[in-house]
Amino acid sequence: NSVSGALALSTLIHLNKYACLVLIVIIQIVVALYGHNLVHLFEKVVFPLLVISFGLGAIWTLSKGHYTGLKQLPFTQGGIGGFTLTLGATFGYAAGWNPYAADYTRYMKPDSSKSATAWWSGLGVALSCIVLEIVGAASATISGASGLDGPSAFVHPYPTVVRDLVLLSIAVGAIAANAI
Repeated sequence: NSVSGALALSTLIHLNKYACLVLIVIIQIVVALYGHNLVHLFEKVVFPLLVISFGLGAIWTLSKGHYTGLKQLPFTQGGIGGFTLTLGATFGYAAGWNPYAADYTRYMKPDSSKSATAWWSGLGVALSCIVLEIVGAASATISGASGLDGPSAFVHPYPTVVRDLVLLSIAVGAIAANAI
């Protein structure tokens, strides 16, 4: 998350990617050092920005994606091995967030339903990952990114305002995710 946030920030403000990484990590540490309440406040403040910008980016990407002839694309040729590798990596990413989510449970009432907490947490992680993976797959079908790498390849079809909002949100989202 820190690296993707740094690359997005570097693309947005045209600063050295290593300097952006240091900046992102310093902000993450500062937010985390001031404790749980600041993490919650930070996430409450950035939540509307993240929802609006990622929503606009998803709408733009899904509206520009090419969904016919997917069987001819090179990334669909992985067969069952490619599918299981992707599935395993996706599950590992989602399962890796469980320890972070568990950190929030210490502030819950002792009589909170453990099963409801587990199901809602799992649903939140699963739904967000599924949406992001669909948007990512759709972005791979949009042409015109040849020669671009990193976040530039993802946001290249966006109008300037949406592009800048999404890049800012990737950087801010990295801070929000890793400050936990």
